[in-house]
Amino acid sequence: MASRGSFAMTLEGLVEEETNLNVWVLNPYPRTDTAHWESRLPKSGRPEYVPGVIDTEDADGGLTVRTTWEPVKTVTGKKEEFLPMDPVSARDVYCIAFLKNLHEQGILDNLQKRFIKNKTYTLAGEVLVSMNPYCELKDDEGVAHHSFKMMVKYAQARDDAIDSMGEHEDEPGQLGVHVYGYVENIYRSMMKKRDSHTIVVDGEAASGKSELFKRSMEYLLNMHCVERQTKGLESSTLVNHREKVLPDDLCQPLGSTNMPFIGRKVTGLEHALLEAQPLLEAFGFAKTSLSKNSSRVGRTVKIYFGTDGLVVGGAVTPFMLEKLRVTSFSERTERNFHAFYQFMAALSPEEKKSLSLRAKAKDMRFSRCAKAEL
Repeated sequence: MASRGSFAMTLEGLVEEETNLNVWVLNPYPRTDTAHWESRLPKSGRPEYVPGVIDTEDADGGLTVRTTWEPVKTVTGKKEEFLPMDPVSARDVYCIAFLKNLHEQGILDNLQKRFIKNKTYTLAGEVLVSMNPYCELKDDEGVAHHSFKMMVKYAQARDDAIDSMGEHEDEPGQLGVHVYGYVENIYRSMMKKRDSHTIVVDGEAASGKSELFKRSMEYLLNMHCVERQTKGLESSTLVNHREKVLPDDLCQPLGSTNMPFIGRKVTGLEHALLEAQPLLEAFGFAKTSLSKNSSRVGRTVKIYFGTDGLVVGGAVTPFMLEKLRVTSFSERTERNFHAFYQFMAALSPEEKKSLSLRAKAKDMRFSRCAKAEL
């Protein structure tokens, strides 16, 4: 299984031979000297480990290892103090399960190499690992990673292409690992087994959980609706502020000015489920120093499909709301829920005066924030 796919990623200075002498060494470089890793690992902080090559091994299991970074440093220690490194030919794998050495450093290194290549999705068996690039990415043809055209690409793919998603991702025309393909695979499994399926989205603060959830909703409700069944997947009837959707719009990221993420000529039910998301976010999301739209609410979203595979119902149930954000007033370092600021922005000076509200949100006790930039 480890030989599946073609991985040509190499790291300068590492040994490529049958006997793998490459190991991970605890970072010996000073914390203040950031030049050692900023040029080699863009978009990253100081790594805990750096690559090294074994020079000698004594009879007692002691190793002498030299780093592959300049200036070269020599580190000695017991064999168990170093972490084994996967062969160079097995780097940048689309599924973490294919790594020979499943330790934290090996997993992080693989994700790092993929992130640098704008491959923000990686499989770990049946789990999808998503990394937040904090921007919308595009492929070599200028198609946004989360666009209507990208949706159609995965919805039209054959079963075998979806099942092997990512296996040949570096070859032209092949499917890479993507949330759309992941959700499409779950949808097809649901229709085949006629059984309920669950997607759990979890992660640390500002990791992109809310965006991943919205991408999943966008895909299901836009690709598997009456509109797509009657007019075909490529029917370009998504919401647009113009009467006509231009071909270039289909390549734009959903959520942009030209391509809002909600459907237009889908049924009223699907439209309601998608259009409700910004409203729900107003009462459960807040702007922080890490994210403009940070979730402060836990929720369960159920989408019901009929035997024909089309949406027949849905429900949103919040199960946790951080009410402390409303009741705590001491030196708030993050904004309150969006609703407070949206309400203040919508009122005229006369309306604010009639409600005994101050002119600006930052002057209000419920919406004051210690950080001026928020």
